Amino acid sequence: MRSLNSYFKDLIEGKVLQPLIIKRLKSGALNAHMASIGGLGGRTNCRA
Repeated sequence: MRSLNSYFKDLIEGKVLQPLIIKRLKSGALNAHMASIGGLGGRTNCRA
């Protein structure tokens, strides 16, 4: 990112942004989350 955005280093050093943390989720975690908030099935896109 630093090569694409000249302000990225300043944003991290100024603690505006945190370094990226990527975590592996268990299989089916997204489906379980979407089901818990009622987002599975039906129309799930934004309504205008």
